[in-house]
Amino acid sequence: AVAARKMVVAAGTVRTSEQVYWAADSGADFAVSPCSTESVLESSINIGLPLIPSVATVTEAQRTLDRGFFDLKIYPAHSLGGPDFLRAMSAVAPEARFMPAGGIDEGNLHRFISKTNVFSVSGSWIASRELINSGDYAEISRRAKTALKIIREHG
Repeated sequence: AVAARKMVVAAGTVRTSEQVYWAADSGADFAVSPCSTESVLESSINIGLPLIPSVATVTEAQRTLDRGFFDLKIYPAHSLGGPDFLRAMSAVAPEARFMPAGGIDEGNLHRFISKTNVFSVSGSWIASRELINSGDYAEISRRAKTALKIIREHG
């Protein structure tokens, strides 16, 4: 018999408190945000929807940590200094875990995933809008397999 797998559904690019509520009402297991505004954090706390808010500074990281969010998105990771930024954040926010996003691809994925404070990496290069629109699922599959291989080798 094949064991049943539970699908985990994330709501992405949640930027407003209204979108947090929509995500919860839609059955999302958690939400990911490109920001960490007070209204988004408060809405997530109020309804109990796990949230991965985004930070780009130590102050933003500390504010989210103070509110009980320890899994944080770094966006745009590459523009903020990439792996060097993650190393610096580990010194001042050792309790935080990060999901870098923005400017990550097959060529630099290993530099991000090898950091001990990284729990996940987000990247649109795997399934870009162009590949989806053209229906090139073979290329999407190849990119996903390549990413998995890199993660297994360096994670």
